[in-house]
Amino acid sequence: MRVVFDFFSKPVILKNGIPVVCIEHQKTLRETVGFFESGESAIRPPVFSKNFEPIDIKKISFISHFFELSFSAPFYKKIYNEMQKLCFDCFAEDVIALTSQTARLLELIVQKYDFDFTFQDTLDLVALFKMQNLKADFQSENKLEQLLNYIILTQKYAPVSCFVLLNMHLYFTENELVLFYEEMQKRNIAVLLIEAVCFPKLKYENYYILDKEYCEIFESEV
Repeated sequence: MRVVFDFFSKPVILKNGIPVVCIEHQKTLRETVGFFESGESAIRPPVFSKNFEPIDIKKISFISHFFELSFSAPFYKKIYNEMQKLCFDCFAEDVIALTSQTARLLELIVQKYDFDFTFQDTLDLVALFKMQNLKADFQSENKLEQLLNYIILTQKYAPVSCFVLLNMHLYFTENELVLFYEEMQKRNIAVLLIEAVCFPKLKYENYYILDKEYCEIFESEV
């Protein structure tokens, strides 16, 4: 997998390590982050591809707030559908009883009104899960563990092509970053780091730099 940025003369490679795109040029950083956050940008947007086939930007997950993570709608759609199938396969008697009790309750309620109601005699379990605000609880006091749980679960239930993470070096220690990289490498999960400033190179990292003067510097040139 690779990413083509308009401000680099060669693509960023997303394999054999963790690519770190350091954008010290403030206007370019602002426009790049703006694109990942809103899908709109004054610059030509980055192009992700695999085997020379472009990847839909909807398959790219952008993470900029590491302590306010929430799963996407596709994640919960997959979970709710799995849960509904589980209920029908393993808890059929309970589903029948709940459906009957729900219908009885509705019948009692509508009798209190002076006009008629209609309602379905089946139970939409997915709608029930949504109504009950059934959400995955992956919170942890260890913020690195929380981030890992989020990425691993997202990749399992609503796979994306790449996770783009903003300014990770500001939030996590060097040891935490290396542990994170090792987990991503072990699970073959593609990640791309975007940083506003350059930090000492860590294990697994490959740097691509756009400096304040809009000059590009690649790791082999450092």
